Amino acid sequence: MTPGKLRSASPATKLPRWHLSRANPPAHFMHATATPPVIGISSCLLGQAVRYDGQHKFNKTVDRLGRRVLFARVCPEVAIGMGVPRPPIQLRGCSESPRAVGVDDPQRDPSAALIALGRENAGKLALSGYIFKAHSPSCGIGSVPVYSEDGGITGRAHGLYANEFLRAHPLLPVIDEKNLARNRLQYRFMLRVYGYQQWQALRAKPLARNLKRFHSGWRALIDNRACRTRLDRLAAASRAANVQQTTDRYFFLLLTALKRHPMIEDSPIIDCRFQRR
Repeated sequence: MTPGKLRSASPATKLPRWHLSRANPPAHFMHATATPPVIGISSCLLGQAVRYDGQHKFNKTVDRLGRRVLFARVCPEVAIGMGVPRPPIQLRGCSESPRAVGVDDPQRDPSAALIALGRENAGKLALSGYIFKAHSPSCGIGSVPVYSEDGGITGRAHGLYANEFLRAHPLLPVIDEKNLARNRLQYRFMLRVYGYQQWQALRAKPLARNLKRFHSGWRALIDNRACRTRLDRLAAASRAANVQQTTDRYFFLLLTALKRHPMIEDSPIIDCRFQRR
């Protein structure tokens, strides 16, 4: 499928309303933007038979999430013309700068094409998050084994396509399907997706006028007092001359705080599974 083609949510599906057991839903989810967020995704997770062996990796958790978001499907290996089925590839070399080569034919090296596609898609896809295929030499994030010449594992790294995409968008919320199946990590991921989407919408407006309003909707989710105080000060300073620098620092700190949300990480009473109402 053409990279970036959207898979629409069901027409009858409304925007997600998160349900937290014995807790009120975050206020900003109740006032989400009218358009569902667009999330990049590895095509095989949606049931497309694009893997090297002609199979797919359909994922039920991803499919349920697709009722609430728009997916931009991409299979990097198919997109660069490797075909289905195809000889498998693996990462080889050092974990800091591996190359993708054929498992059976090390002379087969699509590394440059995968890196170029990652750079190209990073420039043209407007996303609020990305769900990558775990352990994939093109799409994996931090979990892909890197092999030495003698077949031993020397470390782990990002897949080449994913690495180049994230180099261009270091703050983009990302996850793989393994972690998406863990309710707490899924909640944290979607929290950052909605924050990222609303932030992108905010940047299209006068920042100084809207940052305080944006901050008021997210402040209650920051349990770390020191972090919340820093965000308060940055929001209050949004009318300063260097408003762009101030707001960029604010967003970096907010996403970092949401990624390690203490309430979600530690509380035993929160059911992080979202439910349709």
